[in-house]
Amino acid sequence: MTFLLELIRTPVFIYVLSAIVGIGLGLGYDARRRFTGAVPIGAALAAGLLVGALAPEASLATPALTLGFVLTILVRGARSRRLTGHADVDG
Repeated sequence: MTFLLELIRTPVFIYVLSAIVGIGLGLGYDARRRFTGAVPIGAALAAGLLVGALAPEASLATPALTLGFVLTILVRGARSRRLTGHADVDG
């Protein structure tokens, strides 16, 4: 059990966990609706501030969370544009 607690406190684990949280929040983002778009952004901001305050030794945790969040939104947007483009060509 002590080994697991030591592992969880390592900066690399915190970076990976932050990126996973950012990806999860990015999956919940919906640009078409104002409220459902604002909630994940606020949650990502709060999570970034909490990680920065609770794990100051993991200085790249907040950028990892932000990168996971933004890249997920960009990939989802590109995928939806590509699928919409194929639907316009086929139709």
